[in-house]
Amino acid sequence: MANETFVWDETFFAGADLSSKQFYIVKSTGVNGANKVASICTSSTGTGNICAIGVLQNASSSAHAVTVRLMGRTKVIATSSGTIAYGDYVTSTTWGTALACNTSGDRVLGVARTASTGASGQVIECDLLGGFNYVIGST
Repeated sequence: MANETFVWDETFFAGADLSSKQFYIVKSTGVNGANKVASICTSSTGTGNICAIGVLQNASSSAHAVTVRLMGRTKVIATSSGTIAYGDYVTSTTWGTALACNTSGDRVLGVARTASTGASGQVIECDLLGGFNYVIGST
């Protein structure tokens, strides 16, 4: 049997200079079609269209098209202020990096598939769950 991988990528406009932000967690600041704009996520508790939606797959300057992975396996930059273990839920820091989360109310972006030691700029793999569709402690 073939090993198949499902990913969901969408195109957004860069709402800021994202030329050095490949594999950072981003949010949408607009709605529908050409109005969708991506910028670095700044909260793990945002709601509506301001919460993290996925991980930037390419880098671009402001107002150019960028590809955002919404679901599936991706590389992501891990935080340098803590470790992430294999299987940990991950969310976004205020800098758009992945952070292990387990506190009630945290919004989960994905599940870590590799570990991070907390070294600066470390890249891990993560399975995205489709844009904060799980809140820790919710039923």
